[in-house]
Amino acid sequence: MTGALALLVGVLAGLCAVDLPGGLWLACAPAAMAVAWLTPLRHYTSGRLLTFTLAGLWLAFFSTSRWLELRVEPRGADTRVLLEGVVISVPERDGAELRFDVQARISAGSGEDPRPRRARLLWREAPYTPRVGEHWRWVVRLSALAPTQNFEGSDIARVAFRDRVHLTGRILPAALNGRLALAHSSIDGARARIAARISDSVGDPDAAALLTALAVGLTGGMSTDQWRVFNATGTTHLVAISGLHVTLFAVLAFFCARRLWRWLPFAALIEREPFALLSGLCAAGLYSLLAGFSVPTQRTWLMLTVFSMARLGARSSSAARAWGLALISVLLFDPFAPLATGF
Repeated sequence: MTGALALLVGVLAGLCAVDLPGGLWLACAPAAMAVAWLTPLRHYTSGRLLTFTLAGLWLAFFSTSRWLELRVEPRGADTRVLLEGVVISVPERDGAELRFDVQARISAGSGEDPRPRRARLLWREAPYTPRVGEHWRWVVRLSALAPTQNFEGSDIARVAFRDRVHLTGRILPAALNGRLALAHSSIDGARARIAARISDSVGDPDAAALLTALAVGLTGGMSTDQWRVFNATGTTHLVAISGLHVTLFAVLAFFCARRLWRWLPFAALIEREPFALLSGLCAAGLYSLLAGFSVPTQRTWLMLTVFSMARLGARSSSAARAWGLALISVLLFDPFAPLATGF
């Protein structure tokens, strides 16, 4: 657990740094960590903590430098680019505007660059609603990641950094706009289809938005009045899918698997408890993916994994060990996770 906390301290220190170290430091830091871990220093608590802290610093600095390298800022008030990319998030409608994220490449304008970037786009009065997984081409007017310096409202620059958004912009009406390829099957496409089916089946928009949030973790349809009620009653964390939902789903799948085990044709080949544990873990993992695999679902599924592996190996696993391993896994998967509210 102390190693996990040391890694977290290193990541937080790297994220709070006012400037990045030189490229030589980023190249030499892994060698220094290897030397510290392979020498007798690893037998001392201070040596292990130093290694984990240095690893956290390197993770934060490396991830930040990669984001800065791919970030695109407008060169003027009317900087336009031609983007080609795949829709990677379910579009959210706000009045006449659609907001969604795209994994895109700049094919023309502002310096053609084939490297993939995450773009956050806004499309007003869109003639078609893009679907997750579709390949599109758009003419986009770039906007600054930090358009204001006011201390009121949402910090757009921080949100863009946390979500690894490299450019933002508004899609302009143009003849070049168009869909280039249909979507392939994906978990995000399934989330969008479930949300659309709920919207078509439920007549009350508020009820449909609530059911969508509880089913697939999409809260874009929630109204301001609904959020106000949830904030006043202290139940906001129950709306978006969190660790509580994933754990309850895993427990339900575990008990169902225990009941179904005796009816399986291969029941003699596998014991009931391992089958039930693995079934509950897989069900929780699929539900986490269906919820968008946010930071709360990540940490919950990882802690369930540690608990299940310990039970299968007939070893005791304390809550602190499960928490520490989950923390390390989340930070290795996403060093920017501490910037999310659910961390």
